[in-house]
Amino acid sequence: MNWLLKFCTTPMIGFHEQPIIDRGHPHEDPETRDLDKKKLYNLLSIRNFLPPLTTKGVTREYLVKAYRNEVYTIPLYDLKHFEVELTLQMTKRAGMPNNSLLVRKIDGLLQSRHQPVLGFDAYEPPDEVNSSNKNWLYRVARFVDTHNILQFFESPVQQGDPTQAGDNPVHRTHFGRLKASKFFHRLPESRRDRKLWGQLHSINAAYKGYLCQKLMIEKLSYDMEQAMQRKSDLERQLDNLISQAACTYTTIEMPGVRAENIIQGDQSVSQEVRTHITLNSRL
Repeated sequence: MNWLLKFCTTPMIGFHEQPIIDRGHPHEDPETRDLDKKKLYNLLSIRNFLPPLTTKGVTREYLVKAYRNEVYTIPLYDLKHFEVELTLQMTKRAGMPNNSLLVRKIDGLLQSRHQPVLGFDAYEPPDEVNSSNKNWLYRVARFVDTHNILQFFESPVQQGDPTQAGDNPVHRTHFGRLKASKFFHRLPESRRDRKLWGQLHSINAAYKGYLCQKLMIEKLSYDMEQAMQRKSDLERQLDNLISQAACTYTTIEMPGVRAENIIQGDQSVSQEVRTHITLNSRL
């Protein structure tokens, strides 16, 4: 009788507590746990420059991290004052790389400065199509990269000082590249040769295209891996459903058979019953 008493006094699953959706998000901060996603977004967007709410990657998890300053965000006040001083040349893009590449490069620059990353997967960057803030990612890039280290713009906002690069590997690489470029163009004739300039621009454009294509292949490989995993999960789910249906049908055919015994692998289940289950599964 002890097992019966224990069973009767154990709360039934699903009835002991309210669902999470009714209880809010108890593991979050008091200021956010009772807010739905839209209200949380509105709370943050008052002071921070965020991607549109409907943008890919703007999940509740991302918004909570933004609230906790665990991802990089720009205060609206700072962004507006920064953009007032920008010229058209400073905002002109150098080509159109895909957003995945831009996210990856911005994250690398932020990490080199010991700052939080953007908080988006490089394979699933913010989708800005048909958005009122369709330039969000580039506006962030311009604010973060005033020296044009990432070379996504035609010109820098300010010229950097090589002596201030310190131990930052990204900054040191950038200033080293500028120094190498100056040495390469040391001959006056090379600076006046339009054919050479055209060839160099072609190399630069081809290299950016190569990086974008390489990242695209990585994304396709990632998608393929995810699709194969999903296929395996569905196969297991399908096998399980077929087995359940076969057991149910077998108990209809043979009323004396209990489904619980079949599912639990009871050794008392006869070979005849097992054969029926196998046949019904194939049907």
